[in-house]
Amino acid sequence: MSYNNAFNPMLIQKPAYDVTNIRRPDPNQVVGNIEKRLIIDSRDRDYKLYPKPSNYVIKLNEDFKNITSIELVRASIPQSRHLINESNNKFTLAETGINVGATYEEVNTAYGVEETITICPGDYSITGLATEIETQLCRNQNLKSNYCVNINTTTGKIYIRSDLRNGGFHLKLCGPTILDNTNTGYKRLYPCNSIGKVLGYLPNDYLYGCGTVTFSDEIDADKIIMLGKILEGMCLSLTGLGFLKVSGTNTQFTCDFSCYDFLRIVNTTNNRTIRFLILSITDDTTMYVIGHELKVAPVVGDFTPTLTQDPITNGMSCLVDNNPNLAYWENYPAAVPPTGPLINLRKCNGTCNENICAGLSVGITINTAWIVANIGTGPFKFYKGTHYAENKYDLFYDKYIILDIPELHRMRSKATPIMDSFTVLPLSSCPNDNIIFNIANAPTSPEAKYFTPPLGRLIKFTIKFVTYDGDEYDFSGREHFLDLRINMLNQQGKYLNI
Repeated sequence: MSYNNAFNPMLIQKPAYDVTNIRRPDPNQVVGNIEKRLIIDSRDRDYKLYPKPSNYVIKLNEDFKNITSIELVRASIPQSRHLINESNNKFTLAETGINVGATYEEVNTAYGVEETITICPGDYSITGLATEIETQLCRNQNLKSNYCVNINTTTGKIYIRSDLRNGGFHLKLCGPTILDNTNTGYKRLYPCNSIGKVLGYLPNDYLYGCGTVTFSDEIDADKIIMLGKILEGMCLSLTGLGFLKVSGTNTQFTCDFSCYDFLRIVNTTNNRTIRFLILSITDDTTMYVIGHELKVAPVVGDFTPTLTQDPITNGMSCLVDNNPNLAYWENYPAAVPPTGPLINLRKCNGTCNENICAGLSVGITINTAWIVANIGTGPFKFYKGTHYAENKYDLFYDKYIILDIPELHRMRSKATPIMDSFTVLPLSSCPNDNIIFNIANAPTSPEAKYFTPPLGRLIKFTIKFVTYDGDEYDFSGREHFLDLRINMLNQQGKYLNI
């Protein structure tokens, strides 16, 4: 019997589940790119909202869409910030304070002074800056000690010298310690707006010298003759003076002091103190000094901040000499006074309005016996009369400007202000110069931000210029421009994110 094939059961093929066919999306249909140039001129900003050209927002006249890259092609940016400006023109100086008793001086913080010294902003030479710092110290009516600021022309290092009239000379340049942006290390900072980094000082506090000292009377006749020549050369009387030998333990006399610096020792047990003038430094552990006892408490009087060589008004003066040496004095004719500037000391209130440092304790020989009787047996620490910068000065401390455009974040660095910025622009060593950037001069290193996927829309730019320390760069009113090349896909609406 035969059947009609139409009644045969339907043959169903068993599906294979190990193969899955998924239709791929259609490829992007991009027909070329669009390139546009955008000029950003700081003069186009809203002056009411953004008075400074270092921080402003520019709204774009048209929407830029489907952006694949933005590149800085050209720029003209003024290097018009003052070398000394509001971010680096201050330092704090303190005097520990001295109370003058009947037979001895005593460290007393009630007579201490702490002042913040502010330097007028401007473009200084290093000698002009040293003179300005000295002038501001001398004009300060609260400080009771005298100060001199110099630069060693051989080493390029700054030093600030005090006569320690009102106790220790405390230069405060230590700021906070912060964790860097990698969370792996700490960074010591200077105080806010500190000039310390410009002068070459480290972010430390400067007050004491290293180690402790002891005293002995100098009995070597040749040494006394040589030390006497120094005083005769300075036009100082030898009457009643005793020369002391200072021996140090763990000291660095040759680094911490120069000849004609002042040294003030303090008995750590009773806070009694006495000041010495250093006449000779033999090595790191030996120096020769003469002692000086104050007649009245140091107070501010009439003073003109100028250098003078008049020993009558200076008395126990301090020669400013970068390279003092014993051989110079051993062969120096005693009848001829030395040349070179002397620190002009302030006057004080007294019965004769005499200079505070004019009387070298006439009739009192300051020797070891006097020290034991009036100051004590120690132990003795000592204040430094001069604080030397560890490094050379650097008027051009800022090496570059950071251009931060939040819409174009791309940079990476351990320095927080650089992190996520757009680019850094190196500065020259010429104040009031112009930074001229042109991509033609650096074709292998474009300053560009690339977007993957493309940026859907851009309607504004936020422009900000800052320094390494994060301070806003002050253009002093001068303007700038940026030339940007914007590349876009020739396909509107694909990446608009709307």
